[in-house]
Amino acid sequence: PFLPSHGPRHKVKRTSARLAYYAVFFLSFATMFRHRDGDDVNAYDFMGLNCLGAYMIVIAVLFYVDLALAIAEVIRGVGPLVTPTEDVEAAEESEFRKKKAAICWALIAIGLIQSAVLCYAEPIITRLSIPLEDLHPCLDGYKIALISDIHVGVLVAKEEIEMTLRKANEEGVQSMAISGDLGDQKVGAAALHSMKPFVDDVDAQVPMLWTSGNHENFVGVKSWRTVIEDHGIINIENSFFVHRGVDFGWCGGTADGEADASINFVGLADLSGRSMQNTTSMYPESEFIVQPQLSQTMNSLSAHIGKPVSAADDVATVLLYHTPAEFKQNSEAGSDLQLSGHTHGGHVWPFHAFTLMYDGTSGLFSRSVAGGGDKKFMYVSEGVIGWGPRVRLFSRPEITIITLKSGGGEPSGDTGLRVGEAFKYITLVSLVLGALVHGYVMFIKATKKEATAAGEDKLK
Repeated sequence: PFLPSHGPRHKVKRTSARLAYYAVFFLSFATMFRHRDGDDVNAYDFMGLNCLGAYMIVIAVLFYVDLALAIAEVIRGVGPLVTPTEDVEAAEESEFRKKKAAICWALIAIGLIQSAVLCYAEPIITRLSIPLEDLHPCLDGYKIALISDIHVGVLVAKEEIEMTLRKANEEGVQSMAISGDLGDQKVGAAALHSMKPFVDDVDAQVPMLWTSGNHENFVGVKSWRTVIEDHGIINIENSFFVHRGVDFGWCGGTADGEADASINFVGLADLSGRSMQNTTSMYPESEFIVQPQLSQTMNSLSAHIGKPVSAADDVATVLLYHTPAEFKQNSEAGSDLQLSGHTHGGHVWPFHAFTLMYDGTSGLFSRSVAGGGDKKFMYVSEGVIGWGPRVRLFSRPEITIITLKSGGGEPSGDTGLRVGEAFKYITLVSLVLGALVHGYVMFIKATKKEATAAGEDKLK
């Protein structure tokens, strides 16, 4: 849209520009798959993935500028505003394209600058308090650091992981929850180097809990399970961990069962396991990919604590499940708080619209169990870093600090509507509107062209 189209020289320039654009795009897109097999960081990976992210912002800008122009064209009666007809002077078209290019470049620059600031600066700290009816009073104030979607890979430096763990520890948390997508490339020297901060940060009183995400399944989940356990992280994939208050210096009294006060942490394997299991031709170590096993895991936990999880009114259960899905059935099975990630808050346009298939895109959600039961919650993190391109649009990297409160009430803190949550609907509406408007413009222009041709035939 930035180059004039009249004359053979301009057509050659436009064709060459298009070919170069698509060539760089596909070469950049290829890095998303190549970097998962690599064991080092090189300029091709760095430039390719970031170019791919820049393309996404360029496409978003061009789409919305063209949509705005198409709507303006409809309002003014479908004139030559968007695509000048053959009888429009070349000078007028050139002036139009210059104005359009200036608007596009300005918006692209704004998008790239805000994205670079968001993605390469420290993630924000999101703080909120969530009341859980089943939480023992002596555990009131228990803090969880949710650090989802780190995506250890070629664009994630060891220093960024050190910073993430440091910021979480500064909040005085009692546990850290890694709800999937810790890894994003095959295990090798580069991944092991990036993982070293986890070994340095091991603290028996502040357990780090992990369950799998779709990206570990992509690159070799068995190897990542080994790395995670070797680095002091507790694997609760289709398993559980009971954090007793006395183990970290809380709830030492004898009244009201304080000695046994605890919080249950349950982890489920990622939802992608249902479709990726045993797909040996597509994913490495696919024979070790497992499906989420809610009933079996909850039954095992019930046997361990001596009562059904769904009926335990003095023990809160926190569920780690990478994909923000199946909130209803998870809460009915006994989950008081589901911690998810995966969506990255939509990440970048137009992926926001794809998150409509989930129970949430970003932020805090709640529901009441059938029969007027306690309120259950789900929090969807936008992720500490994210996959592939280090680029974001209408989303933000975050470390989430969740303080659990005993008893009823309403959550507090950063609980408002997130931009990513709202933008998924905006994206869907704009895509549908764009198709309708452009279809209408093309129809009207074709009708006018036929009418003009018919009128010329009559004059002849």
